[in-house]
Amino acid sequence: MLYDQIRLFEAGLSALGHNVSIGDRIAPNAVNLMWENFRPGQARLLRESGVVYGIVATEIPDGSGFNWRRDDSWGTRWDSFPEVSKGAAFIWALVEQGLPTYSQFAPSAYLEIGCSDRLVPAEAHLDPEFDFAFFGQINAYRQSVLDAIGRHSKVRTPRKILMPGELSTFIGQCRVAICFRHSPNWPVPSATRLGLILHARRGVAAEYTPVSTRQSSIVPMAPKDANFPAFCLEQLTPSWRRDAENAYERYRALLPMERLMEKILDETVLANSRVRTGIRNAPDEARVEIPNLFPPEIVLELSYSGYNIVRVGGRTLVAIAQSLGEIDINGVLSGRFPLPPAHLFIIGSDADELKSAVDDALKPVGGGADVPPAADSPIANVVPSHPRSKVRAVAKSLLRLGS
Repeated sequence: MLYDQIRLFEAGLSALGHNVSIGDRIAPNAVNLMWENFRPGQARLLRESGVVYGIVATEIPDGSGFNWRRDDSWGTRWDSFPEVSKGAAFIWALVEQGLPTYSQFAPSAYLEIGCSDRLVPAEAHLDPEFDFAFFGQINAYRQSVLDAIGRHSKVRTPRKILMPGELSTFIGQCRVAICFRHSPNWPVPSATRLGLILHARRGVAAEYTPVSTRQSSIVPMAPKDANFPAFCLEQLTPSWRRDAENAYERYRALLPMERLMEKILDETVLANSRVRTGIRNAPDEARVEIPNLFPPEIVLELSYSGYNIVRVGGRTLVAIAQSLGEIDINGVLSGRFPLPPAHLFIIGSDADELKSAVDDALKPVGGGADVPPAADSPIANVVPSHPRSKVRAVAKSLLRLGS
């Protein structure tokens, strides 16, 4: 969803007449927007660069971490945040509940995900082939809901990681898109997901969350104790297209991204002496690159027989079994996390070589090997949904706002 947030921010800022660039290098003569996902040592590199930067915070701080998670790299991510954020000129929180914590580190404000006519996909006018669709990670609970809905209607889930254009087509092929709660204790709807569906002018069936937002007030949300599969089926009505068009028009009127961006710039940037002083004292060079600030870029090359074959840092190729689920690929390659079994995480330098290795891994051994499921299994490895983009989607991205 990071790619979609960046496109939305770019649309809102550009509509206000700002010069916006997207890339993987710091600009000393601009305000640098950095998506939170920091690692040890990055605060020092930023401090030594002297650049002006703000942070886009997508997670919910829970007092001693993010999102009530302590597994994998979440602990390191939280431990690195205070030092980096104390050097930030401002923080934009995409979840309002995080503001009390973020405000302890830097001037902070809540940024809603709004509407931009620039982002309405051409696929919004497609004639749907399916009743329902869901895109995202599938766990046992979500699969049970999809199975229950599928007994009464046509449900589609993607069989691979979707590129941006493919995602627009995928959403356009359904009548109603399903929005699950992010996790059992997640308090708010997924603003980026709802924004994608509203821009696509498709119906929405949103799972209950205890906190409602202005955006979520536009779409149907299940009551707290409702049977969610039954609620989803209730949204499939003959008037679904008219209802979706009306929802988009309400979204467009209530939450224009241009105005939301103007408001948060007024609150955090325009009156911020730290921003003005930092840009005025910037070095003459048009760019200053901070080495090692960004982990190697990960690009999906192809999906093959239940594996994702990805390119890391433009060189190394890795075939990763989709059955491994969500993993930190850079963390594994750098040694911060254990290496998975060799037949599930295969390192090479040539795609054909890796495909042969995958074929070998899938061959039964003895009485039958423990091999990954077939290629139609859900894909959840951490790779960007926008291959070959310059944006660093795995760790963070920069959206530079020119002075």
